[in-house]
Amino acid sequence: MSTKLEEMLEAEIESRVQVRVAEILAEKDAKEKKELNPSDIAPNGKLITPLLFCGKKYLTRDQVEDLFGVKYPALWKWRKKGRLGYRKLGGKIYFDYDEIKSLMGC
Repeated sequence: MSTKLEEMLEAEIESRVQVRVAEILAEKDAKEKKELNPSDIAPNGKLITPLLFCGKKYLTRDQVEDLFGVKYPALWKWRKKGRLGYRKLGGKIYFDYDEIKSLMGC
């Protein structure tokens, strides 16, 4: 076979594999969304997946911003006033998932 033909075949195979991987991921996402509690989806439509550290679930700052529809300055004020508990892990701030859910009334 010529090199050009081999390259074309490889490109076609790679393209088909990429399409199939995208289909599998889309099916997985659809299945996960069916199993989700509506409170796991932020008002802006983003999926909120908590991180697990030492058996507890935590949310990142970005996830909490999405859930409450606020920006960082509001979260900072809430933290400083003691309205929102947080933990520093590895130099980053995380919020307790269960506490956030209770604040949201879920």
